[in-house]
Formats: sequence, C-alpha cells, structure tokens
Amino acid sequence: MLDNLTWTHGNHTIKTGVDFNFSPGKQQRETNYGGQYTFKTLSDYLAALAGDNTKISRYQQSVAANGTQGQYKGTQREYAAFFTASIKLHRDLTVTAGLRWDGQVNPQPTTPNPDEPITRTIPNDLKMWQPRLGLAWNVGGKGTTVLRLSGGLFDSRTPSYLMQRVFTDNGLNTVVLDTNTDNSILKFLKVPNAIAQLPADVKTPINSLYAFDPDFRNPRSGQVALAIERQIDKHTKVTLGFVRNSTWNLQRRLDTNLFAPVTLSNGLPVYPAYDSKGVLVQASGFNATTGQAIFIDSATGKTFTPKVARPDATLGQINLNKSVAHSGYGGFSINVLRRMSRAYNLALTTRTRSTAMTIRTRATSIASQRSTPSI
Repeated sequence: MLDNLTWTHGNHTIKTGVDFNFSPGKQQRETNYGGQYTFKTLSDYLAALAGDNTKISRYQQSVAANGTQGQYKGTQREYAAFFTASIKLHRDLTVTAGLRWDGQVNPQPTTPNPDEPITRTIPNDLKMWQPRLGLAWNVGGKGTTVLRLSGGLFDSRTPSYLMQRVFTDNGLNTVVLDTNTDNSILKFLKVPNAIAQLPADVKTPINSLYAFDPDFRNPRSGQVALAIERQIDKHTKVTLGFVRNSTWNLQRRLDTNLFAPVTLSNGLPVYPAYDSKGVLVQASGFNATTGQAIFIDSATGKTFTPKVARPDATLGQINLNKSVAHSGYGGFSINVLRRMSRAYNLALTTRTRSTAMTIRTRATSIASQRSTPSI
C-alpha cells in the first residue's frame, strides 16, 4: 500500500507519504528430498533395480524431521514513511531536502534448535533513517551552465530467500541419510524409490546449521553525484558527471565453526586438523608440485590426510549470515548531445569507473573465513 500527499505553494513543493509492503513466502529448497542413487556402472544399476542393493555405490537423501515439512513459510513486513521539500531559494537556485525511514520486520523460526540460541531469531531492522539533499544552480542566471549536486543515504531490504535455511537447516529440522555414514540404510532401499520415513537407529552425518548474526543489519549505501551541464551553442550540450557510491553491511555467509588457519608461504590459508592422538595440528608447509598442504602427525612423525577440525564437534558448518562486506564505486562520465535536425539527435557518452569490495570481521582474519577448508 502506497499513499502520498503533495502540497504546492508558489515555487515550493512539499511531499509526504507512507508505504506498507507485506510479502508472504513459501520455499522448499533442500536437495535430495527425492533421494539420490549413485552407481558405478549401468549393469550395477540394472542389478539394483532387480533387487540387489549391494550394487548401490552410494545413496543420499534429505529428510524433514522435528515435526516440520522441510518448508519455509513466513511473511516479511516492511514499513516506510518519507518527507521531501523542494524550495526555490533564488530564481536560479533550488534546494531539495528529504528524509525517509524504513523498517523491516522479519518472520521468526517456528521450531528453533533449543541447544543453539542463534537459531531462535532473525534480527529486524528498524533503524533505516535515510536523509537526502539535492541542489540545482543555474550559474550566472543565463541558462547556459547548470550545476547539479545530490547526496544521501539509502538502505536496501534483505530478501527472504536468505532466511529459508534458518527455518529448515538448524541442526534438527532436516537430517541427511548417507550410506557412506551408515551402510545399514541399504536394507531400507528399493530402487528407484526414496525412503518414505526416517528409519529408527540409523546414523546420520553431523548436521550443519544456518543462522543470522544478532548484529545483522540491512545494507546501507552513501551516494554522492555531481554534474555540470554546459550549453555550447543552441544545438550542442556537454555534461560532465561524477558519482560515488560506498555501501556497508553487505551480507556474507561465513562458516564460524572453524579454528583460525595459518597462511602458508604460497598465500594459501589452511585450517588445522586433528592427528591420530587428537592433537590439533597446523599445516607445516605445502607440496611444491601439487600445492596441497602438508600435515605431520605428532605421534608418528609421518604425513597424514587431514579432516576439518571444528571447535564444536557435534556440528558441521555453522553458517552465519553476517553484515561484514563493504563495496565502493566511483565513476566519471562525459556526455555530448547534438541536435542534428528536428527529428534526430546524436548522443556520445564515455565513462570511466572503478569498483572495490572488502570484507571485515571482528575476530579472525576474513581470508581465513572465506577460504575452503582443507579436507
């Protein structure tokens, strides 16, 4: 719902309004709800189809648990109010000022994991205050040169698809069957069907979970634009422009259930692993030929194949949506507009721009959180 009210008096204009948006959503995005069979050969598949389950190389299936249907259902509610005024301070100078407020109220998980407090809440954002200011100046009052300057703060919404896994993947609501974890699953299979109900006493892989950082906020950008328009002759106009945009609180999903890595001399950040004695071992170097990290067992002194070591061994990945990314953009433009005839114009535009993105974090090196664990 959008409602506006505009008041005009002479050369002054005031506009105010409110905007309400309710966005219901329903998603089911889990993989392998229908089961996934893997066979080494076609003959193995045909044998399994005839009832020989020993020919199944691997079977994987996601199963909804904890009384859920493996679905996300929720409604985002967004509220906004704004005020803007355009005031002609002089016949050649117009100033436009405004303020906008946005609030986003997010759906909350209905069946959170009681052992993991971060799965209970998806933060709302009710602090999106966005002032804006613009200026238009007819330099010299002749209408041949116009200077335009504008700037302001702008907030962006967080879409609900980022919230789906908080509902369905919190360490309880979805479990995964995998014959690589428990080979007894084979006896419940009938190719090509999926398992209809979670078998009792079957081992499942350690679950991962998804959640939102309690300090999560919607992205915010500061924008500034400057343009100078110059009338060369009655048929030609040249415009020089500059725009700068700096955005903070961009969303990134980071696995926080990891120990701090070391960065090898080849620039590769590698996470530690447990050796045969349960000692947490950092990579001691890397293979110059393959580039792979080298781990030395403290008990035997020999190299070993590492597996990811996690501070919370009862969980896999703890994928936390965080507001930690920043991007910057700057660009210049030159535009030439030439009226060729009553029916035709010729426009030439050239632009140069630069962009950058960084990610910040409060605790450990961000490079360590973004890199792929050594497995």
